[in-house]
Amino acid sequence: MAESVTRETTTEGYRTQICNLVTDRRVLSERYYTGIRRQLPELYGLYRGTVSGKYAPFKNAVHIPLILSVIQSDVARKTQTSFGAWPIVSFVGYGPDDAPIARRREALIHAQMKDCGSFQKAYTFFLGADLYGTAVARWGWTHREQEMMISQQVQLPVADVMTTISRRQNVVTFDGPDWQVLDLLDFFPQPGVRLIADMNWVCEREYMDLDDVRTLARPDEDGRTVFDSAEVARMEREGIGIAKVTDDWKTWRSQGPTIEDETQRFAEKYARPIEIIHMWGRIPSELATDGVVDRVISVANGNYLLRNRSIPFWSGLKPYGAYSPMPDPHYFFAAGKAEVSAKLQVIANRFTNQQLDALDIFIDPAFFYNTNSNLNTRNLLMRPGKFIPVQGNPQDGIMPVVPNLQGVQMGGQMTGMIWNWMQQGTGIIEDTVQGGPGSRQTAREYLGRSEAVATRLMMESRLFEEGFLEPLADQFVDLNRQFMTEDREVFILGPNATTDEITGLPVPATTRQTITGWDLVPNYEARAVGASTRLGRAARQQNLTFLLQAASANPISAAAVNWINFFRQIFREFEIENVNELIQTQPEMQRTLAQTGAQRADQVPEMGGQPGGVNELANFLGQGTQ
Repeated sequence: MAESVTRETTTEGYRTQICNLVTDRRVLSERYYTGIRRQLPELYGLYRGTVSGKYAPFKNAVHIPLILSVIQSDVARKTQTSFGAWPIVSFVGYGPDDAPIARRREALIHAQMKDCGSFQKAYTFFLGADLYGTAVARWGWTHREQEMMISQQVQLPVADVMTTISRRQNVVTFDGPDWQVLDLLDFFPQPGVRLIADMNWVCEREYMDLDDVRTLARPDEDGRTVFDSAEVARMEREGIGIAKVTDDWKTWRSQGPTIEDETQRFAEKYARPIEIIHMWGRIPSELATDGVVDRVISVANGNYLLRNRSIPFWSGLKPYGAYSPMPDPHYFFAAGKAEVSAKLQVIANRFTNQQLDALDIFIDPAFFYNTNSNLNTRNLLMRPGKFIPVQGNPQDGIMPVVPNLQGVQMGGQMTGMIWNWMQQGTGIIEDTVQGGPGSRQTAREYLGRSEAVATRLMMESRLFEEGFLEPLADQFVDLNRQFMTEDREVFILGPNATTDEITGLPVPATTRQTITGWDLVPNYEARAVGASTRLGRAARQQNLTFLLQAASANPISAAAVNWINFFRQIFREFEIENVNELIQTQPEMQRTLAQTGAQRADQVPEMGGQPGGVNELANFLGQGTQ
């Protein structure tokens, strides 16, 4: 039975009630996902190869980087696919009149994604998704100002000389949409709900320095603040206290490479970290003083209510996005490539270390000796050319251990089988991602395996683009509408700078375009094209080469094909940037014919008198036919 909610009447009581609401929700999520939070440091240890505990000096403790190899191959391909080309996302207008506006918006969003370091963040995002199964990011608008001493040359009015003056000035170092990849141990989703959009609330833990908190509590030029200045003053007046900086799972994850990060926050002499829990989502209507239940609440050190207001974004959505390469049909946290390979990694490590231990014993063998033979054991330390004197038959006094390498050979075969199973589970086939075809497979077999791998990776990339990248671009547009106060100047690069790919008409000669507020009004949906254009590109290039040979061999088909546009498509597929400079347009071809006095391409005189000149090339391109 649901309990009734009664709002506290006093200010202090209401403040404590809201702080307890946020704390209880965070603790509820932390307890519900205890198994997941325990598993994350284990997966990280298998990825890094860090092992806690004592090592025996006579035992090998080698870690084979199988999980690292699989994850890095997948991350490199996905990052290059979605963020390695221009533009990252495209906006397509509904009609010819919408194309210029969509093109300017496309250039703006691409430039803003570059400015906030999306390529490096995407690498971390894909790495977390493959390693932990799910990656989470937060987006918003970032405005950073830095106080600097600005030097300027001025002319003195009386002396008529130039001098240098310095003055202190606030300089805007960043002002635009941004997104950050979150640590899963700092993210607390609502239990029992699979998608962030369906969750009533989510919580995020963040550590901020006291100076940063003061900055967010200081009014801007419009008198707005992020945090409540009175509450920040109360926190400083009562003492910021000791933040809860102990997270058992973070400590476990940090034991191998370094001292835990939570302890290091207070190791610095002048550090003043403050733990802030942000909750985005719905609260009971009885607790909403202004009637709006969708809110953002920030609690510092569990006691200070820094923020309690309605969601500030026009979209009204929680500013979080998640991505899972292999989504789970029931739960928010899905299985990643590291989880699929974890047990296989442990077995491969064990077999490999057992083989190395056996080889160590047999390369430097152990010996049995008869204690009744009066041997001096100091003479048993071997070196080349050394003689060990004994009395009587040496075989009666010492006997080497006879090695049996049958188990060692079986262990090597088993390690190879484990590697094959790991590739099948993750979809990263070694020879199709990291190298060429093996010696025992044909080119067609290798191409088929490559297409199979590309199909699976394309599905995972499309899940990322449909579920995260395109919504991120749409949120960038909404944030620009709300917070972009000045016009922005962008550059339009590539083939689209001269020719509209939708209408085929030439665009204005200048590539420097200005974005105004009116350009952000139309609702154009973002469309990511990386997965559909880059994955499987090698297969399409090979198919186009075969098609070129087949079409040119038949005179009838050669005469019917528009070879100019055909080669333009081939050059684009091979990622040739200056396509418009390499291939002449039809008017340029006509001018070339007019300059030579010919009416057809086959009437153009040979250059240099050599066969196979311009006219034969033009005939091959289909320009010599009437």
